[in-house]
Amino acid sequence: MNTPEPDDWDWIERLTARVLRWGIVGIPTWLICLAALNEDLTGIPFVLGFVIASVIATVVVVVDDVRRRKGPRTPLSRFGRMLFIWVAAFLILAVVIGASGRSGVAVMLVPFLGATFIAGLAELGREMVARTPRH
Repeated sequence: MNTPEPDDWDWIERLTARVLRWGIVGIPTWLICLAALNEDLTGIPFVLGFVIASVIATVVVVVDDVRRRKGPRTPLSRFGRMLFIWVAAFLILAVVIGASGRSGVAVMLVPFLGATFIAGLAELGREMVARTPRH
């Protein structure tokens, strides 16, 4: 008995189901965290509450995805490493910039662009080190 090889539609179907599951888990978690970290309730500035809620929702989605994954555990892929570095850099930059209590586009844009730049440089540096010949 030959099993048919998976085609592109199987891959698209699996990816669609995975993204849908991320949304079903992540969006309610994010909304609950946003409501719980309300500036009027906690005194935490809006930007800082937004960042904390986003990080908590991301962690919940990743943990749920890892729990549901079947098969042997594999090391983080390039995307996984970059995402981890990006979330850490975004959190640090947003806390530092958001701690001033200011709000506006720059308060969200600077950490976003900074985290993207840091994650890209970290992965580029890792690739360059991995490609250098060893004696």
